[in-house]
Amino acid sequence: MLYRVLLPLIALLAISGVAVAADAATDMGNERADDIVSLSGVMGISIQVKQQAEAAFSEVATDIYKESAENSAQKRRLLMSLSDWSQPALAERFQQVLNTYSDDEQGALLALLQDPLMAQARYAEEVALSEQNTQVYQDYLTRLERYPPGRARAQRVDKLAKAMQMERWITKANEAVSKGSTVALSGSVNGAVTGAAVANKAGGKVGRAVRYFLFYAYRRISNPEMDQLARLWSEPLMQRWLNDAFKALPGEVSAAPTDSEY
Repeated sequence: MLYRVLLPLIALLAISGVAVAADAATDMGNERADDIVSLSGVMGISIQVKQQAEAAFSEVATDIYKESAENSAQKRRLLMSLSDWSQPALAERFQQVLNTYSDDEQGALLALLQDPLMAQARYAEEVALSEQNTQVYQDYLTRLERYPPGRARAQRVDKLAKAMQMERWITKANEAVSKGSTVALSGSVNGAVTGAAVANKAGGKVGRAVRYFLFYAYRRISNPEMDQLARLWSEPLMQRWLNDAFKALPGEVSAAPTDSEY
């Protein structure tokens, strides 16, 4: 009799154990995916799009809508047209990409991103970002213009920039803002002109800005370390992730903005 009572109970516990284990595995997988997204820096494009949109609107408001009561509505319309670029929206897209990777592939990708040198580079980039609007940063760029770095160093920076695909991603952000400006301001006679102006202003300057940033950020990182960073970013699995994540980015801006927050 006791056996008959225990048998279904044991079975129930076994099934529950499988469910708990599955939930734990899912949570672990989600956490690993979050780490990959965070450490690879792909979410930075969301911040880039928002900053570019705000800068673009500030210029438009100054040149076209000065003293206009429509400023706030136009700005909201512009940001809402870019809602697909918000961090929650992109996080969902990147999660779907990573769901196509095996556990071993995700683990190997995370291992690359957790390399100590990669961590050192991320810290250097964070410091550089925090100093972009300082006089120290501007003075460094001025010195770069006057006294360009040696050919070997420049080639290393170019190789790293190419491996990291920074120019490609920033260009995509600029294009999104250009299209968003056209959509958001299409009610005005200057809507289409504004979108083109944003693209033209950014065009041709992205590559130089990326390289100057890397020169500054990595100025204390040695040439051998730069070579190793380039190798890490050039790993086939890393390039696959960057390419897949890039393909997952929104292709078009929303033509009918909703009330969702950017």
